[in-house]
Amino acid sequence: MDLLDQGFRKFPRAALTTSSAGLGWRGIAAELRAHPAGDLPPFQSDQLEITLALAGERDAFVSRKGVGLRQQTRVDPGTIWISRVGVGEDDIRITRPLARILHLYLPAEP
Repeated sequence: MDLLDQGFRKFPRAALTTSSAGLGWRGIAAELRAHPAGDLPPFQSDQLEITLALAGERDAFVSRKGVGLRQQTRVDPGTIWISRVGVGEDDIRITRPLARILHLYLPAEP
């Protein structure tokens, strides 16, 4: 499975700034994306995703719901989100454009 496939499926409207594609990495993949404001469709991760805000945006929030729980997080530099394997996110809302969000993908099994 291509670890970078998840980013294209989960974030179809986010601009891909750079990625680890073609670098020969094994066991981990990375993408830097710029996300527009708006809603994302439901998604279930088939690999572990660690997301890190490299920059914040004034009054920007990410709201997401999964396993019956709602999280709302202000996007400050250093904010981290984790999406576990097999846990569905019913919805994700980004309130303002986010220019520098790093996504790390790790396989479900080593």
